[in-house]
Amino acid sequence: MSVPILDRTMKSSSYFYAGVVAVAALNVSAHDYETKRADSHAPIAVMGDHTHKTGEIMLSYRYMQMNMSGLATGEDSLSTSELFSQGYSVYAADMDMQMHMIGAMYAPSDKLTLMSMLMYNRNTMDGTMKMDSMGEGMQMPKMMKHSMESDGLGDLRLSGLYQIADLGHARIHLNLGVSVPTGSTDEKNNGMLLAYPMQLGSGTWDLLPGVTYNAQNEDLSWGAQLTGTFRTGDNNGYSLGHAGRAQAWVAKNWAPTMSTSLRINNEVWGCVDGEDLRLSMAKMKNPLANADLQGGFRSELGIGVNYYHQGGTLSGHRLAAEFIFPIHEDFEGIQMERDWSLVLGWQYAF
Repeated sequence: MSVPILDRTMKSSSYFYAGVVAVAALNVSAHDYETKRADSHAPIAVMGDHTHKTGEIMLSYRYMQMNMSGLATGEDSLSTSELFSQGYSVYAADMDMQMHMIGAMYAPSDKLTLMSMLMYNRNTMDGTMKMDSMGEGMQMPKMMKHSMESDGLGDLRLSGLYQIADLGHARIHLNLGVSVPTGSTDEKNNGMLLAYPMQLGSGTWDLLPGVTYNAQNEDLSWGAQLTGTFRTGDNNGYSLGHAGRAQAWVAKNWAPTMSTSLRINNEVWGCVDGEDLRLSMAKMKNPLANADLQGGFRSELGIGVNYYHQGGTLSGHRLAAEFIFPIHEDFEGIQMERDWSLVLGWQYAF
C-alpha cells in the first residue's frame, strides 16, 4: 500500500479515536462489565469483538448484503465514456455481494476463547461491454449489456481471542487468527476467468492479527479494534494485497434488552502482488482484472440496533442489525464505488 493512502488512513482515524478516549476517560467507574445486556457486544458487523467465560459456547449466523455501482479512480467517479476513452471496453455498472456467515465460539478458559467462521458467498455483476465495430459504414461501436456471477464457499477463519486485561469496567484482548484458503479462485463466466473482486477466496493462507478494547458504564458501552490481514505465499502467481482496519463504536443502552450503536470503520488495502496470468488479456479490457489497480482506502459509518432476550426459553438469544454507508473512498486505481451494506445477525450463548 502506498504511503499517501496510509497517511490518510491514520489521519481520518485519529479524530474518532480521540473522541473514544475522551468518552472512556469521562465514564470510568467501579462498574463491572456486564455480559447479559444488549450493548455488551459490539455492532454485529464487528468480528471477534468479545471473549467468553470458561465452558461457554456461542453460535452465530450473519447475513451481509453489499451493493456497489459505477467506477471511480482516486476520489472521483468515472463515467462509461471516460472509461472507454482510456482504452477499456468493459464497464462494471452494478455489483451485488451476499454473504452467509456461520460462526461458533468456545472458551476453554476465562483467558482464551476459540472462534471459527465459515462463509458462503454469492456475487453478481452487471455491466456494459463495448464491441468492436464490424464492417464498413459502422461509425458507432455497439454497446452490449452483460452479467456474470459466482457463488460457493468462501475462506474459513479460525481464531483465538486471548484476554490480556480485565479492568472491571473494561476489557482488552488480542485477536490471533488465520484464514484458510477454502474459497475458489477459479470462478469463470462462459469459460473466461472472472476478475479478482468476483473470486470467492484469497487463494492464500492469511494471518489475522488484532487487538480489541471494550468498556461500559451503566448507560453506554464503547470499544475499538485494530486488525490486519497479511497474505502469505501466492496463488497462481499472485496474492491479494495486505489490508488493515481501524474501527471504533459507541452504543446507548436504552434498556437491558435494547441498544443502538454508531460505528466508524476505516480500512486500507494494497494492490495485488504479482499477477494471475490467466487475466493478462482481460486486464486490457477490464480494469477490475488489472492487478496494479486494486489498492485503496475507505471510511464508512455504521448505524446499528441490538436486541438481547432475557428470561424464558429464549433467554440468551440476541438479534442485531447494522446499516453501513461510505463517507469517503480513495482508490489507487479504477474500482467499484460502494453504495451501502446491511448486516443482520443472530447470536446465542449458553
